[in-house]
Amino acid sequence: MRLAGRIFIGVALRSMQSGSDISQSCPSTSRIPYYPYLSRRSISLTMLSTRRASQILVALAAWAFVSAALSLLIIKVAYTSALPASLPNLASDINGIQDLAALKRISILLVNSVSAQKEAGWLIVSWGLWFVAIWAAIFAAASTYLYRCLLATDSTENTSSTETFLDLALAGKLELWKAFWGLYIVLPLAASLVSFGLLAILKSIHVIEPAKVADLILTPLAYAAVMVIYLGAAAVAWRCSANTSWKVWGILARIAIVLYTGIPLAKSVALLSQYLGR
Repeated sequence: MRLAGRIFIGVALRSMQSGSDISQSCPSTSRIPYYPYLSRRSISLTMLSTRRASQILVALAAWAFVSAALSLLIIKVAYTSALPASLPNLASDINGIQDLAALKRISILLVNSVSAQKEAGWLIVSWGLWFVAIWAAIFAAASTYLYRCLLATDSTENTSSTETFLDLALAGKLELWKAFWGLYIVLPLAASLVSFGLLAILKSIHVIEPAKVADLILTPLAYAAVMVIYLGAAAVAWRCSANTSWKVWGILARIAIVLYTGIPLAKSVALLSQYLGR
């Protein structure tokens, strides 16, 4: 019994000594615990926040591009309507005119044309400055918000890693009926009602007037917001078309998107490029 007790005590002392040697050789493992659940959760939160940030920036870039195209269209219409229709023919006919009254009328027409061109030029300059300033403020606010969201992923106590309705929609994981009827049909309709209602209110109180800077900025922003929401909803419905038990609904949804979004968009882009390229 004494011999067995001595053997047991010796084995215990050796095991304790070997454990202390391992802890001394690897101090980091004894000081810093390893939590694989927290690390995976932090990575998923960072990836989700980064994906949301990239999607918001893409939406803002699309909004800025479409609003710029619509603003250029309005400027071209306002600029060409301000010019007299007979001005290009005056240079070929002015040498053959010897009547003083006719020369006076031509002089008045030229003065009016120069003043109209001056006003149109100042309108374009003002629009450019305000357009850059407004979009710089929008992107600065969005960047600040996204930066704070990315910093908030470090504190995982109050942050949820579950995907929201919008995350599921943008990832193409939403049910087809929700994506098609909720986002493709109802959301653009609601956005158009709100945007055009605000424009009507601003026009009624004379904040927006035709061929003015406010009209060149606010009107394209409202129309571009509706168009971006509509095109984004169409893209989401297209990606979610496979999320249905009956595959025929997905095929019909894609056919409807092509007929009511794809073809009109292609025609509009072709007509707009031809008109602006003149």
